[in-house]
Amino acid sequence: MPLPDPPADFERLLDAILDEPARREELSAQLHATYAQRKAILVLDMCGFTRTTQQHGIVAFLLMIRRMRRICEPCFAEHGGKLIKAEADNLFYTFASASEAVAAALEAQRRIAAGNHDAAPEEHIFCAIGIGFGEVLCLGGTDLHGHEVNLASKLGEDIASDGQILLTSGAHAALDDAALPMRGAMVLISGLELSYHEVLR
Repeated sequence: MPLPDPPADFERLLDAILDEPARREELSAQLHATYAQRKAILVLDMCGFTRTTQQHGIVAFLLMIRRMRRICEPCFAEHGGKLIKAEADNLFYTFASASEAVAAALEAQRRIAAGNHDAAPEEHIFCAIGIGFGEVLCLGGTDLHGHEVNLASKLGEDIASDGQILLTSGAHAALDDAALPMRGAMVLISGLELSYHEVLR
């Protein structure tokens, strides 16, 4: 008998919680037992979409997205990363540890910079990366949910700028390499005081 489709089964459990509120604790525990994992989450966002599209057209930016994926996806795979989803110019990956996610991010930024060296200025790629670590709900390799997913997305998409790698407090605390140079900071975003650390290079 085939296994249930993970997203459909996940939604079935959510519907059961809504329809049977008296069983919420039991069904929530079942949901966590089925889908919860401790992972590092890496969210990459390309910078300059509006500027590049306005100046050079959407095809130029689509080509830049393709180049970014051809650089980053093999690099992340080499460091044990698993692609969860790609949305426009964003990539969402999971790693077994925060240290592996940071190593992958550093190597990807190095390869991007090397590629920029040989490209015309208008074709340069710049990416911002946010990394979190903690319990997430993994839906069969198709989607992720969890507080650290939200924080990593905020860091990668809203706070980090060209070439920055920013870590949540959870990711920073989970690092194996305490000697990795970091700079701590805090920002107020969406009504949330968000502490993070920037990897210095």
